[in-house]
Amino acid sequence: MKSLPLIFLLALLMIVGRNSVAENARPELRAFWADGFNDGYKTPQQVDQLLQRLHDAHCNAIFAQMRKRGDAYYQSHYEPWASDDTAHFDALAYLIEKAHAMNPPIAVHAWINTCAVGGDAKNPFNIVHLHPDWLSLDPQNADYDNEATKIDPGNPGAADWTFRIYLDVVRHYPNVDGIHFDFVRYGGPSWGYNPVSVARFNQQFGDRTDIRRIPGTDLPDPADPTWKQWRRDQVTDLVRKVFAHVMAINPKVIVSGSMIAWSDGPNNEEEWFTKSAAMNRVFQDWQGWLQEGCIDMACPMTYFQAEFHTDYQKDWAEFIKDHQYHRVATVAVGNWMNTIPQTLSLMQISRAPSVKGNLPYGIMLYSYAGTNASEEKPARGPRVFLNLQPEFYACLGQPSSYVAQPPFPTDALIPPMDWKLHPKEGHIKGFILTSGLDPVDGATVTLHRSGKTLTRIADGTGFYAFVNVAPGDVTLRVSAPGFAPQESKVVVTAGQVATVLFTLGGAAVPRTPSVLALYGSAAHIPAGGTPVRLEQVTVTIGTDTFPGNLYVTDVHGAGIRVRLAQPPTLPFQPGDVVSVVGTLASVEGEPAIDQATARLTDMRPLSALPAPTATTGQNLLAASATPGTLAQVKGRVTESSAAGFALDDNGTRIEVPLAGRKDFGVEATGFSVTSPAVGANVAATGIAVVATGNDKSRVVRLRLRDGNDVQTLPATAASFMQNPYLGGAALAVALTLPVTITLRRRGHFRK
Repeated sequence: MKSLPLIFLLALLMIVGRNSVAENARPELRAFWADGFNDGYKTPQQVDQLLQRLHDAHCNAIFAQMRKRGDAYYQSHYEPWASDDTAHFDALAYLIEKAHAMNPPIAVHAWINTCAVGGDAKNPFNIVHLHPDWLSLDPQNADYDNEATKIDPGNPGAADWTFRIYLDVVRHYPNVDGIHFDFVRYGGPSWGYNPVSVARFNQQFGDRTDIRRIPGTDLPDPADPTWKQWRRDQVTDLVRKVFAHVMAINPKVIVSGSMIAWSDGPNNEEEWFTKSAAMNRVFQDWQGWLQEGCIDMACPMTYFQAEFHTDYQKDWAEFIKDHQYHRVATVAVGNWMNTIPQTLSLMQISRAPSVKGNLPYGIMLYSYAGTNASEEKPARGPRVFLNLQPEFYACLGQPSSYVAQPPFPTDALIPPMDWKLHPKEGHIKGFILTSGLDPVDGATVTLHRSGKTLTRIADGTGFYAFVNVAPGDVTLRVSAPGFAPQESKVVVTAGQVATVLFTLGGAAVPRTPSVLALYGSAAHIPAGGTPVRLEQVTVTIGTDTFPGNLYVTDVHGAGIRVRLAQPPTLPFQPGDVVSVVGTLASVEGEPAIDQATARLTDMRPLSALPAPTATTGQNLLAASATPGTLAQVKGRVTESSAAGFALDDNGTRIEVPLAGRKDFGVEATGFSVTSPAVGANVAATGIAVVATGNDKSRVVRLRLRDGNDVQTLPATAASFMQNPYLGGAALAVALTLPVTITLRRRGHFRK
C-alpha cells in the first residue's frame, strides 16, 4: 500500500482534532461540588481562586455548600452563621456576583443539606438545640445514625422549617441559578421514629391489622412496607413543597439534588424498586421525582474507586443516562477517592453515550477540595484520603503530565431546560385547614379531568400540590374523616402556579373581605372585640423583627397590626402570605387583630411587596389616607433618647420609638438603629397606621421595617431622599426590621 501524501495526512489529523474539540465542546454541565468543611469560598480571596480554577478547567457551574448542618454561609433569616465565618462574609452573594461576571459566566447553585443538622453543639441557635423534638430517632430513641444527627421529615415542624430554609435563599438571592438538595432522606431503615412522626402514621394507619409492629410497642416494624412507603412520602412531600413554591416565586431557579447511588446500579426499573439503596434503605425516590417533574435535575453521587469498582460506575452511568424521563440527570465522579489518572478514566465512562445512545446532562466532580487520592497502595480495602492537588483543575482544560488531550479543551454551554424556558404545563398548590387554621393532616385531594384522576395526601401542615399539569379546567375534591367533602374548579395555565385553599368544617368566623373593611368598623369596636378572619394577606413586618407581632397588607395596600396570642413556632418573614383569625380590638390606641393565630398559606417574591410613597405627616393624618400603607416621611429631630426620637415635619410631630425590636439575624439581641442627634434631618420609611393618643388626638404610627429605613439627610436637604435600599434587587434587604414611629400634632413623646 502506498504512503498517504503528507498534506492529506495533516488534513486528516486536523479533521480528527476538530471533531474531538467539537465533541468536547458539546453543551453539557461541568461542575464541582465545593463543600463547607474545607476551604473554597469562605473569603473573597478563596472565591476568586475557586472561580479562576473553574474558568481554567472550562467548567461552567459550581455547587457550593451554603448550609452544612443547621448553619449558613449567607444571610439566613432562620439560622446562625457558620462558626468558621466569624466575619459574617456573605459567600453566596459574593459568589453569585463574581461568577456571573466571568467570561463565560459560571452558574451558582446553593447546595443545602436538608435533614443533616447536627453541627455546632455550642451555638444555642442551632436547630438541634432549638428543637430537639424534631430529630429523627431509632426505636431506642438514639438521635445519631453514625452519619449525622438529622431532623425527621415526618415531623411537620421540622419539614416546614427546612422548606423555609430553601425558600429563604430563593426569595433573598433572586440571581441564584439553583438550589440543591443533599441529605434529603432518612439515615437508614431503622430511622424515622420521631414521636410526632409515629403518631401521625398511627393516626392514618392505626386501624390496619396488617401493619407489622415492634413487639410490645405501637411502633411500626422498620421493614413494614406501609411504614417504608410512608417515610418515602414524607421526603417526597418536602421536595414537592419546595418545588411548587420555587415555581411560583422564581421559576428560572433550577431545583436539583445529590442523590443516593450506593453499591452496584440497577439494570432496569424493576431493580430500582427492589435493590436500590435509595428506595429501600433511605427512602429517597429520586427516580419518581424525575418522572413527576418535582425536581429539574438529579445528580446521583456515583462515587466509586476505579481500582475496585469501575463496573459500578459503568452500570450506574448506563442507568442514569437511560432514565432521565422528561427532566435531566448528571453522572458524578468521586475524584477525592481516586488518583488523577483514575478520575480521568471514570470521567470518560461518565460522559460517553449509553448503549442506547443517551447522554447525561453533564458531569459532576466531588470534590473541589479533594482532587487526588493518595497514590500509595493500601494494604487492603479502598483508599479515601483527601488530598488537594491544584494540577487537577489545570489538567481538565489543558495538556499536562497527566493527559495530552484534556477532557474539557474548550468552553461549553450549559444545555437549556426547555420546560423552564417554554413551559407547557402549570401547577396547583394550596393548604387544607380548619376554620381555626389547624392543618388537616392526611386529607385526600383528588384532581379530576376528563374521567382521569390523580390523588395527593396533604402533609402535616395541610399542604398539597400537583405539579406539571396540562393546561385546562380541572376539579379538585377534598375529603377527610369528620369533614364534609369540598370541591373547587381550577383553571391550569402553562407556566403559572394556581393557589387553592380549602377550609373544612365550615367557617366559625366569616371571612373578612379586606383590611379596609376592618378599618370601616374600627370606630365601633365593642368592649369584647369583634371576631375576624383574613385570608391571603401579605406580611410586611414579621415576627423575626417585631416579636409577637405582624403587620399584614391586603391587595388594596391597606395594612393592620396582628398581635399573636402565642409566639409562633416558626418566624414569619416579609413576603409570607398568611391567613389570620383573631379579634378586632384597640392595641396601644390603634386598630389591630388581637389574640390572633396566623398560618402560612403561601409565599411571594420580595419584589411583589408594596413600594413606598413619599408623603407628609399632614397627609397621613388625613381621613382620605389608606391606613397601613408603606409611606416615606422626613423631618428634623427634636428629641432623642435610647427609647427613640421625635421629628418635626412642618409642624407635625413624628415619634419614633425604638424599644422592643429585634435586629436582623437570629443571633441579634437589639435594634440596629441608633437614635439620631437632636437637630439632624432624618428620612424614614415604614407602615403608617392611624391610632388614638392618650389625649384623644389622632395619631399616625410609622412602623419601620429595617435599620436602613432611617437615614440622616444633609442639613440643607430641601427634598425627600429616596431610600437606596428600596430599588431593584436590593429591595430584599429593606424588608426585614421594624421600629415604631408615631406622628402627633401635639403632646409629648411616649415610649
